[in-house]
Amino acid sequence: IKPRVLGNQEAKECCKGQARKARVKSEWLEIACGLGVPGEQGKNARQDSKVPHGAKMTDTCLQWYEFFAGGGMARLGLGSKWKCTFANEWCEKKAAAYRAYFDPCPELVVKDVAKLSADDLPGQPDLVWASFPCQDLSLAGSGAGLTGERSGTFRPFWRLISSMVRKGRAPSLVVLENVVGTLTSHKGRDFTAIVRAFAGSGYRTGALVIDAVLFLP
Repeated sequence: IKPRVLGNQEAKECCKGQARKARVKSEWLEIACGLGVPGEQGKNARQDSKVPHGAKMTDTCLQWYEFFAGGGMARLGLGSKWKCTFANEWCEKKAAAYRAYFDPCPELVVKDVAKLSADDLPGQPDLVWASFPCQDLSLAGSGAGLTGERSGTFRPFWRLISSMVRKGRAPSLVVLENVVGTLTSHKGRDFTAIVRAFAGSGYRTGALVIDAVLFLP
């Protein structure tokens, strides 16, 4: 493959695109830092997760849970500085793909999320990530929303989180990843229900619509 020399106008457009990516990443991080558990509990959790004075970042791993794990895409994205202490997936085929890549992974529990309890979850994580099913929220889906069999798995998942909060083990940050239809499903009522669930457990929350193309090389 021969290298291609950009013309002046092409070079300018390329620089603009890179600057836009950097700006979007910076804005996303600033917004994300404003979310999480408020008050003393959140403050203490964030203090506990900070790197000790004099230590390198590589010396400390932040702990997290991965729900609706699938093949482990979130785990791949977070990388080695994050230690997954609990992962959950109900589908044995997806779990097999997860094990094939991350083996050994004793932290993976193949079980319906509705059959888990807070006692099944170890410690107090810095992050809980949940890419819960999108089919009932998608613009191309059935329109069932959070009452649907698949996207409705948000509710038993949140029961686990609220139980952890009541037990004094609130995760510092909870991330839900889903399609943009989550915001408009049932004229916004489903997203309102999600926000109320977060607020009811003491979390500050908000939505980020992120275009993946802005994070590609």
